Amino acid sequence: MNMFLYDAAWGSDIGKKRSENQDAVLFLPENGLFAVADGMGGLACGKEAAAEICRLLPKRLPLPEDGYSELDELADRVQDAVEQINQEICAMGNKPGSRPVYGSTLCGVLLCQKEAILFNVGDSRAYLLRKNLPVSRLTVDHSLAQVLLDNGEISEEESRSHPGRSRLTRFMGMSGRTNADVLRCPLQDGDQLLLCSDGLYNMVSENEMEAILLGPGPAANVCRSLIDHANQSGGQDNISVILLQFREKEANRLREERQ
Repeated sequence: MNMFLYDAAWGSDIGKKRSENQDAVLFLPENGLFAVADGMGGLACGKEAAAEICRLLPKRLPLPEDGYSELDELADRVQDAVEQINQEICAMGNKPGSRPVYGSTLCGVLLCQKEAILFNVGDSRAYLLRKNLPVSRLTVDHSLAQVLLDNGEISEEESRSHPGRSRLTRFMGMSGRTNADVLRCPLQDGDQLLLCSDGLYNMVSENEMEAILLGPGPAANVCRSLIDHANQSGGQDNISVILLQFREKEANRLREERQ
């Protein structure tokens, strides 16, 4: 468990245009484990894939209390676990050489000591807001639009509306390896870490996101404000968010009060 975690909350909403919510959220502050999975809407069983991923994560991921003291080793184990879950999702009904039936994005974090181990497959995202700095995106989308952007074929502005932004190059349920991105993020006092599905960031700009994160109120209120803003901007997709706030002094005080 992370020594800085002070407040945490999540929210998920169907949005304004969808007939059902195909997102799934894993929220286990007692284990320091959090994730957002966005079921792929073009597949028959995207919702089921997202739900199954969140069911499997606590069973497959190594937790810090399991005895992994070396963070590099823990990060390697996280990547292995994500690959195993991908194989299990694929085995649910995706046949080699055929269009997949089960598919989902995955963006999650495992907290250990004073770091966040982030893992990402697809186009759900993690953002970091640090004191006196603008909000920054920690993850890279696995999409055709991102490939075109990396190759210099389209601009950052064009990538935001390019049709290739919804065509994933990596996802949970794909055949072979997902090669999940796994990175370590050292945390500082006052940090805010946001996980979200594309239903949030496609409707809420980073400047708007930052302004809401800097607003008053507990994490639960901030999550609600982010979702409300996405809906007010059109609510084109399901919207899921997890917000983690890290404050060393307050977290230590709360632990002392609970003892």
